[in-house]
Amino acid sequence: MKKSSVVLIALIAFVGQVWAQNPAKQSDDYKRAEARYHLGLKYNDISVSKAALYDMIAIDKEDYSLLDSLSYIYFDYQQFASVALIGKQILAKYPNHLPALEMSAIAFENLGAIDLAISNYESLYLKNNSLFTLYKVASLQLQGKRYKEALINLDAIIANIEAETNPLEFPLDNNQTQRIPMKAAALNLKGLLYKETGEAAQAKSAFEAALAIAPDFAAAKENMK
Repeated sequence: MKKSSVVLIALIAFVGQVWAQNPAKQSDDYKRAEARYHLGLKYNDISVSKAALYDMIAIDKEDYSLLDSLSYIYFDYQQFASVALIGKQILAKYPNHLPALEMSAIAFENLGAIDLAISNYESLYLKNNSLFTLYKVASLQLQGKRYKEALINLDAIIANIEAETNPLEFPLDNNQTQRIPMKAAALNLKGLLYKETGEAAQAKSAFEAALAIAPDFAAAKENMK
């Protein structure tokens, strides 16, 4: 027998064992709830899909992918308290679940729980090593008046060569946006930090450095005034 055939048979046997070990998914109630869930999605009736998910979760409490799907529904409708509660449950079992970390961070930010948002973004950064995530951490640290931490992270962004080309989008008054290099954005944020701590000369220097990189940066121009 070919090796590929052996692997296929082994895989089928393994899937069969997993399915047999989870009779909840074989129940008629679960199958009906699953059908309602897909019909709700098909006809864009999210309330039906959400209710069906709750039924599926009640039947199969071990399938965390169901909680994941429920979290996405709440996130899309900006019901952030529910997103945060579901994220807490998912992360308790799967601490490396990146979507749950990010959605939880955004949820806590929108709920005004800045320290919890920072904690989730910091955990996310340790796993994805993204400058965008680090910028978000620094921005929230500034908002939470955690100036020393924010300054360390902003200097790390400014020193990173990738920040010279990675763009961030900033809103303009005419409902449009402008793309600004992250290094300029970090320098602008650094200027705001110095402004808040009463260091006017350093603030001006940071804003000037941001404008040297992006002369049309509207937020930095406004801050210079």
